[in-house]
Amino acid sequence: IVLPPCSMEDPLPPLPLLFRRVQAIYAAVEAGEKSEDPAERLQTGLKLNEQAVRAVVSNDIFSRNEVLDDVNTGDIKYLLLPFYRGELLLRVNEYEPSKRIPLLHGALACLRGYLGDLHRLEALSKEARTG
Repeated sequence: IVLPPCSMEDPLPPLPLLFRRVQAIYAAVEAGEKSEDPAERLQTGLKLNEQAVRAVVSNDIFSRNEVLDDVNTGDIKYLLLPFYRGELLLRVNEYEPSKRIPLLHGALACLRGYLGDLHRLEALSKEARTG
């Protein structure tokens, strides 16, 4: 997927475009695609992810009292945003422990949040819930 570059000074793009950009950056990082500045790509992905999460929250995409069957089919993909953020945080190359440890804690919080969302929405299999 090739998406147009996005400057942080641009007005906030629509949520679907933000999501596609985050998804494309995650896919490129996961595939090990070469980049002139891998650290900048990660930072861009994290910033876009934060904007997308804020858009999801401000638009009340998910309700605390709904299950997966209640969620709009087109919105289910936004459940991946905490997962993408956690995975991108794990890829940040920081070797100084005083900086690396907060990144790992942040990644863990995101991944736990992702699993918590799936559990709350009753989207996990019985095996995953008990494992």
